[in-house]
Amino acid sequence: RVTHILLSRVSNIVVDAGPGSSACNAPGTETLKATLREARAPSVGVKVYALFSIDDEAFSEADRVPDVVAWNQYCATCPNEKFDGVAINNERFSTKKCDADGSEEFILNRLWDAKVAAAAGDIKLHFSIGWHWGWCDVGLGILNNIAWGPPGGGPIVTKPANEHFIDIADSV
Repeated sequence: RVTHILLSRVSNIVVDAGPGSSACNAPGTETLKATLREARAPSVGVKVYALFSIDDEAFSEADRVPDVVAWNQYCATCPNEKFDGVAINNERFSTKKCDADGSEEFILNRLWDAKVAAAAGDIKLHFSIGWHWGWCDVGLGILNNIAWGPPGGGPIVTKPANEHFIDIADSV
């Protein structure tokens, strides 16, 4: 049984949602609302996540999380028109893993930002990861250990990248 739908191509509809925003009347809004109502109906009971896969070095997917929160607050006219969460798929990490240039920490910080925004909007955060992201060299058994802690406080812990991702996101 399907329990979650990661719904793609919603960014052009939910972008810049907010009070008085035209996003709530953007083309496709009524179709998106109908899709959400259908999937989230009690007889179906599926959780729907807005899927973003911008795949840029700025990790711009994190910037879309507040748009989904605003959609839920200002555009959804009933509970079944709301998203349950946000799913992020950014493959940029696979080209940055094991670099000593700070890009790994930047990605972890951006994922943390996304988590904070999702939690503030009472939605979940899913992050798609590659099985090899926790490794610098799988064949040689070299782990991709990163020393990282949440921005603004919290202990800095050194562990494989995938473990940090698992700790931050609600699901992977």
